[in-house]
Amino acid sequence: MRQLVADYPALARFSESRRHDVILAVDELMTNAVRHGGGKGNLEVWFADGRLWFRITDGGTGMTVIPTDEPPRPTQLGGRGLWIARRVTDELTVTSGATGTVVTGVMIAHKRDEKHQLGA
Repeated sequence: MRQLVADYPALARFSESRRHDVILAVDELMTNAVRHGGGKGNLEVWFADGRLWFRITDGGTGMTVIPTDEPPRPTQLGGRGLWIARRVTDELTVTSGATGTVVTGVMIAHKRDEKHQLGA
């Protein structure tokens, strides 16, 4: 999956660090879909208006509570994937219900590189 995303032609418009951000976000979110969403997920990727969009869906039972933007506690096991994805994407929306979860992310191609702080 990482290689499929890395090979997406529109990523050529991104700097190396932004390409890594895209791959990291998609990897974290697909891992969540597989682990918590019924054992599999579906990934769609497209490029429009200078932005790379991705949507990950799963058929799980949904999240009872969608995590906030607060960083996970240092002693907490797990719970970092969605938080990391929110930190490295330009936009991220999550909808979840009894029939599954949909996460849609946006990365702007020509956004100036910034160092993302993953710490608290």
